[in-house]
Amino acid sequence: MDKLIRISMAWAVTLGLAVGATALFERQSLVNELASQSAILHRLASQRADQHDAHLTSLSAIFVAGGGQRTDLFLDVAATIIRFYPRISSVHVVPFDPDQKGISSAANLSAQDAVLMRRLAQQSSGELQIRQMPAQPDHYVLVKRSPNSDAAEHSLALVISATALIATDDPFWQRASAARRLVTPQGDILTGGVLASDVVLAKQLGSQSQPLILETALRIARADLLPARTVALVVALVTALFAVGAVLIRQRKRRQEAERISALSAQETRLAHASRVNAMGEMASGMAHELAQPLTAILSQAQAGRHLARRGDVDRLGPILDDTVSQAQRAADILDRLRRWSKPNRTQANLLPQRGRAKCAAAAGARGSGQSCGRDFGACR
Repeated sequence: MDKLIRISMAWAVTLGLAVGATALFERQSLVNELASQSAILHRLASQRADQHDAHLTSLSAIFVAGGGQRTDLFLDVAATIIRFYPRISSVHVVPFDPDQKGISSAANLSAQDAVLMRRLAQQSSGELQIRQMPAQPDHYVLVKRSPNSDAAEHSLALVISATALIATDDPFWQRASAARRLVTPQGDILTGGVLASDVVLAKQLGSQSQPLILETALRIARADLLPARTVALVVALVTALFAVGAVLIRQRKRRQEAERISALSAQETRLAHASRVNAMGEMASGMAHELAQPLTAILSQAQAGRHLARRGDVDRLGPILDDTVSQAQRAADILDRLRRWSKPNRTQANLLPQRGRAKCAAAAGARGSGQSCGRDFGACR
């Protein structure tokens, strides 16, 4: 039971770490995606902002060249720009002298907006001026004096939609959790509202004339960090790894147990063999006597046979030779039983206790007849 509890706790801890790592990975993936999408949108908005500079330069050249006499040409070019670049809401020429008549592509230019355009152009020293439109907070005006010198008498202005400037069809920005907005250098929010999110990125546009700040954000919910399918996959994976680990550990323990038993068995075999060798040492004196009897008989019979052969008494050699063969066989049997008894592959069940071997050895040494000793030795093996 304790082992099961420990395994369950280890599984729970591992699962918690895996789920936490998954949440961190998912969060980092979302942050990376936000950074990537923000970089794309920033590059797009910067390119659009740079186009406004070119439009102002072209319009200024047309106005300076034609003056008030070519108002129609100026308005035609302005209409073309607005048609191909719908983020540009209107184009205006506001004279410094309020009594003079200006040029406007829209009829709804308010006096407040005209005053703002005039003031921005008059305070310019050559660079473009940018400011949020008072009557249209989601628009800003980009102003250039015309001609662009101290002798300037007019303000040339583009009214630009900030919402259209950062508009995109990318599905990422269609998410409810993703947000973006455009802020003026003065901190005025042009479009987008307040970003109440977990991750916020901010970067100024690459346009020198329109240093607007693009802010992007992503709100990360728990469901984003721990998708149900991903969590289920993590649980299944951790459980499978634990199951495989448990099987491997069990197999390893069984293998170690088998190796231990095998080592003990081999050690017991070596000890049994050593015991038999020691018993042989104890029996050495008895065996010497046991073998001496048939060898002595063989020697005596051989000498007697040689004597009879010299005398020519061949008829009496037969019994002597038969007795010699019998004694030699007897000695061979004794040696064979000794050799088989001393082999190391004999099982423990065929071994006599130490006391029995000692008693057998003593009996073998005490008996005098070779035949009875041979039978006793055969019982000892």
